[in-house]
Amino acid sequence: MSVNVNKVKKYNALNQYRIIMPLYVLLTKLTEACKNQLREEPEILDEICSKLEACERSNLPQLATLGEYNFVNIIELENEKEVYGLALELNSIQGIVTKVLPALPMSEYKKELNKMKK
Repeated sequence: MSVNVNKVKKYNALNQYRIIMPLYVLLTKLTEACKNQLREEPEILDEICSKLEACERSNLPQLATLGEYNFVNIIELENEKEVYGLALELNSIQGIVTKVLPALPMSEYKKELNKMKK
């Protein structure tokens, strides 16, 4: 089986390997105007969540957070073009600003560190 280097192997409980897509952390910040509008029209949140659910290929939760960002999502997408598309779509909603970070499972990160020692 040929494995794309951008894919991550994950060992599941059935002792089988499955290929998962690259992971990204999506941070979403609402402007003050958007927060005020959300208080008046909470259904706006459904629009935001539906855009994420439409592209999301995993069962990872959507999280509301306290602090600099209002929402954090861990998403699996096929490639960076899909990430750009999602970010553009979300940023087209007035009052939403996103930041996307590529992510790597800690086990894979440790493997990369060990390769550097050699």
